[in-house]
Amino acid sequence: MDLINYDFDTSSHIKKMVSLGMPEEQAQVCVEIIKEIVVFYTGNSVRQTPKIENLTAKLEGIIVKIEHLATKEELQALRTEIQEIESKLKAEIQEVRNDLQVSNKDLKSEIQLEIQKVRTDLQKTENTLIRWLIGIAVALGGLMTALLMYFK
Repeated sequence: MDLINYDFDTSSHIKKMVSLGMPEEQAQVCVEIIKEIVVFYTGNSVRQTPKIENLTAKLEGIIVKIEHLATKEELQALRTEIQEIESKLKAEIQEVRNDLQVSNKDLKSEIQLEIQKVRTDLQKTENTLIRWLIGIAVALGGLMTALLMYFK
């Protein structure tokens, strides 16, 4: 079996992670952890080429997973965006509430005006009925007086 020394190039992996948006300190820690894993499993040397390919595939898989992790800045940007959306929604909700209050006040005043109109109409109708009743009573009184005089 051939022994092949495998030198893990940390700086190129760090540069790659930083270029993809990962903070440099985080990239350095991740590469150091990966390097320790390589050293642990290979003893700093690899016995067969398939193991190197397998290990390289695993490292690439880890790097891909790390690339998809959100950075603190991205998380903070998302939090800020969520807070902006929340404040906009709160403002819109308050605006709708204010509009509803205004509409409610307008509706109440319209209802009060309609009630006042109905009361006025009822009062007019009542006055008209009273006049008719008085007129009928006077007419009946005159008719009765005329009948009494006629039959006397």
